[in-house]
Amino acid sequence: MHEKTAELIIDDSERESDLLWASGFLAGDQFTWLRDSKGSAIMLTDLELGRGEKESRVDEVISLSAVEKSAKEVKGGEPCSFEEIVLQLLRSRNIERVEVPSRFPLMIADFLRSGGIEVVARENPFFSDRRIKRADEIRCLEESQAATEEAMALAIRLISNSEPGQDGVLQLDGEPLTSELIKYSVRSFLLSKGLQIGEFIIAPGDQGCDPHDVGSGPIRAGETVICDIYPQHMTHRFWGDMTRTVVKGQATEDQKKIHAAVLEAQETAISLIKPGACGQEIHRRVQQVFEGAGFSTQQRDGTWEGFFHGTGHGLGLDIHEPPRISPVGPQLEEGMVVTVEPGLYYPGIGGCRIEDVVLVTANGCRNFNKAPKGLEV
Repeated sequence: MHEKTAELIIDDSERESDLLWASGFLAGDQFTWLRDSKGSAIMLTDLELGRGEKESRVDEVISLSAVEKSAKEVKGGEPCSFEEIVLQLLRSRNIERVEVPSRFPLMIADFLRSGGIEVVARENPFFSDRRIKRADEIRCLEESQAATEEAMALAIRLISNSEPGQDGVLQLDGEPLTSELIKYSVRSFLLSKGLQIGEFIIAPGDQGCDPHDVGSGPIRAGETVICDIYPQHMTHRFWGDMTRTVVKGQATEDQKKIHAAVLEAQETAISLIKPGACGQEIHRRVQQVFEGAGFSTQQRDGTWEGFFHGTGHGLGLDIHEPPRISPVGPQLEEGMVVTVEPGLYYPGIGGCRIEDVVLVTANGCRNFNKAPKGLEV
């Protein structure tokens, strides 16, 4: 890096995954990270200084109050804004140019520019190195995915243990089985394992034909139920992501054909994943499997049916991050972690999606998931 250039991020690391990845310091309040020719550093308030020195992965932890004192001296003892403190930090390190994320605060950028600092926004992702996971990151992902798999087993067990009532609505312990009840049970389980989850997908019937419909209401025998669970670990912040599709009781022939095609498409995609494989080509092969099985993708009455989303995405400190397995997917590299989640969606029959998470290895890939993928429960 040029002597007078630095990378600069100002944000809170609970929200900004690039900041967490660079600093190793988890905080809900805004703080400053930079990396220049001298190394990496974070600037923290006195409240966070001690914890930052213990927990962060940077070369230097700087006291904000110490920099503020220097900035006040420059102003003749007058109080300083946060922007003035940041400017003083950069000047103390002889920095004249900073590269910042695309979401960098505009007010701070304007102030730094007025102070003679060149501010240049860098295209996402800010750190391209995040695409290749370190050994410790892989262990974190495995931990999150294992808990996700346990949560999925719980969700499917609730459906399996239920019985249809007279109206076809599943009953569990004398109460209707609903999407909300399953979500409550899954959320409680994940919290006990140290993971948090916002809204997620338990989508019965035609609700599952919209891939982002989270699902609601009672679940009925004989209808497909898409269960897509994606929690985040509350300590290391890596995500899990997994989808299964099940039917309580006997599935229809159409449901079985769709499920078989989705499973074949997923197995085909997984078999193709290796270093040098092209995400775009893998996605195209999935489309060919569906077309060969007679499942076309088209709009009907203004609604898409068939396969109309990507095959997969990177997984890490963000639930969706590079690389993509999609029409614009790049070449895969050893150490990348991606989801593989083809799906088919036909109103009147239901939706079906199956998702695992795999690590690209030297000779292929390793699937983090071991759970069965059967349709009928």
